[in-house]
Amino acid sequence: RIPPDNPPMVFAGWVKELSESERATMWRRGLETLAAIHRIDVRRHDLSRLPRAKPGESVVAHELRKFDSMFRPDLRAGATPVLAEAWALAREKAPGPGEARLCWGDSRVGNVIWRDLAPVAVIDWEMANLSDPLADLSGGSWSERCNRVGLGAEMLPGIPEPHEAYAQWHEWTGLPIDDIAWYELFTVARYAIVLELKFAAMRAANPEMGPPPNFAAALLPPLLAAVRG
Repeated sequence: RIPPDNPPMVFAGWVKELSESERATMWRRGLETLAAIHRIDVRRHDLSRLPRAKPGESVVAHELRKFDSMFRPDLRAGATPVLAEAWALAREKAPGPGEARLCWGDSRVGNVIWRDLAPVAVIDWEMANLSDPLADLSGGSWSERCNRVGLGAEMLPGIPEPHEAYAQWHEWTGLPIDDIAWYELFTVARYAIVLELKFAAMRAANPEMGPPPNFAAALLPPLLAAVRG
C-alpha cells in the first residue's frame, strides 16, 4: 500500500487509521530503510550518471545550481521576501566539499510502497544524486511538515519530531548531523521554490486567480535564525 495524497493521509486513509504504535513502527522502519540507502558504498557501484558536485565545490553545489535556475527572475520578483532572503542565505552558507553518498532525492513517505508496516519498495528516483544524505534526512521530515501545515492539520500521533528522527538516523549510520540546520533551510526553501513554480503555472491557466500564500515560505523565519546562529 502507498500513503495517499488525495485525500492527504492526515485526513483519511489507511495511515490515519493506524494506531499510534503502528504508525511509530511504520516510521521507524521507513527511517531504517533511508539509513540503509545512505550506508551504501558508492565506490562499489556505477553511479556515474547521477548528478554530483565538481571537485572542490560544496557537496551540494549541483543541487544549488538546479534550484537556482528554477527560481527564475520573474518568480523572485513576485515571491515573498523571506523566500529570496532564505535562498540567498542558503547559497552563502552552503556546506563545503564533503563525502558524497547516494541520495534518493525525494524522500517522502508517499514514495514508499508498504506491506505490514514495512517498506517493500522505494520509488521515484528521478531526483537521485550524489550528495550529503542530510538533504534526504531533512527532506523526509520537512516535506511531511510543509504539507501538513499547508493543510492546517495536526501531526498524526506516532510520527517522530525531526530532531528525534535525526538522532536515530545518526545512531544507525554514524554520520554527522552538525549541518542539519542548513539542510532544513535548504529543504524548505527549495520546496517553496517548487510551490512558486506551481503557482505561476496556475496563474497562467487562470489569469483572474490571485497569488496564493506560499505555506512553505511561512516556515522559513525560524530556520533562517537557526542558520544565522
